[in-house]
Amino acid sequence: GQGNTAEIVLGNLATERGQTAAVRNYGAEMVNDHSNAQTELAQRSSSAGVTPPMNTNAAQNVAALGLSQLSGRQFDLAYARQMVIDHQHTIKLFETEALLGRNDELRDYARSSLPELRRHLARATALTARVERVRIPSRNGNNGNSSNNGNNNQGGKN
Repeated sequence: GQGNTAEIVLGNLATERGQTAAVRNYGAEMVNDHSNAQTELAQRSSSAGVTPPMNTNAAQNVAALGLSQLSGRQFDLAYARQMVIDHQHTIKLFETEALLGRNDELRDYARSSLPELRRHLARATALTARVERVRIPSRNGNNGNSSNNGNNNQGGKN
């Protein structure tokens, strides 16, 4: 549905615009996993006689547009954080569907998808922490650590 489509779109952006290999690899994984999930959803929906929305919604379009305008570390941070938000939201929707869904086929799809969605969330959370820890070298060469303030005194007297 919409969530799979959004993750595919954003995953493609990550493979193209990601600064770090970790972000590019996670994006490629999202494209692969959500493409497979989209295929499964289409098959199950057809069996159930329903047609889920396959286009992204307005909020997903805004997120994609915002990410498409970023690059480098800014992109990596925004993408990783967006993946956490998206997967938290999707897990809540799928948990509700798994418990309260009226259609057996779609309820089963939601239930069977939850472990992978939780795995995606855990990886997105770890990715976010990893990207947040990356230090960008500053122009003065101190690797982003400003606690030195240019004082190179190593404990000796001047």
